Amino acid sequence: HGTNVNTAGAAFQKLAAANGGNGGSGNPFGQGGNAGLDAAPQASLGIPGLPGKPCSGSGATTLTTYPVPGSNISFCTLDPTGGCLLGTNNDIGTKTISRVKLSDGTISTFTCPAGITATSSSMSNSNTVTRAAGSSVLYVASLGAHAILVLDEGSGSQLASIPIPNLGGPTAIAFDPGTGRLYAGVDAGVDVFDTKRSNAFVGTITTLADPFSMALNSSNGRLYISTFGYISSAQVAALDTTALTEIHHVTLTDSSGGLTVNPSTGLVYATLFNSSKLSVISADASAITATVSVGASPWGVAVDSKRNRVYVANYNYSQPNPQPGSV
Repeated sequence: HGTNVNTAGAAFQKLAAANGGNGGSGNPFGQGGNAGLDAAPQASLGIPGLPGKPCSGSGATTLTTYPVPGSNISFCTLDPTGGCLLGTNNDIGTKTISRVKLSDGTISTFTCPAGITATSSSMSNSNTVTRAAGSSVLYVASLGAHAILVLDEGSGSQLASIPIPNLGGPTAIAFDPGTGRLYAGVDAGVDVFDTKRSNAFVGTITTLADPFSMALNSSNGRLYISTFGYISSAQVAALDTTALTEIHHVTLTDSSGGLTVNPSTGLVYATLFNSSKLSVISADASAITATVSVGASPWGVAVDSKRNRVYVANYNYSQPNPQPGSV
């Protein structure tokens, strides 16, 4: 799961956490993933293999930094096989995806046709790229093309384009490797596609409009979506992907950028950007069960289901002097 990180020279960072967990100083991700993005990379950390430095307040140590092109990394995810990192650069005018091969640090970058979904030059949706497990296929949300682009991870070439039949979107996407279904946020809620049947359109789940983030519980096929809350507070909904219906939705107390679910407990977590808190939500999204204070301006959130730990990336937004982020 990702968050936007503005840097003078963008970089991936691989981190080791003192408590046995994993995360990043600006953007943790994945189910127990072990990397992140640095909110303020330093030149000495831009060379793979150099000794790391502790991340303020996180108890983690930077192991390796991978410099990538661009200055506005908006999304980062770990290959399901653990073999590489994928990150998107959301610079105005140029949208790229960088791939870091973890075995040797090799970095390759390609430009995305029609651009990557972005709400503005400084803020990006958390779910704009997803990967088909065990393959080299990437699904990229493209507002410009009003479609989901199917790309070859190795070459960056476009294999197909899945048109969005409803208005708006795709604002966020998610992929279920078990069923092969692909989900896309639109004005009416969520459009559903079957990648095992030539990307056939299955139907629309009528729910919250323009989902900003998505999280899939692959253990039961339940999909969670959240709105950002530009004008009013954000909302989180639980969706039944078999019946294509909304189960419940709950209103949060603030704007929200990040969303994740623990498949072991079923609990859902949503960051509250302005109030610097994390909401814990019931599995059916009918109630907020707890609210936890975290760092300033929390954005990305990830869960390690094996250790039952949640990692929050704090954007630490402040004007006119932005501060380094933390986990």
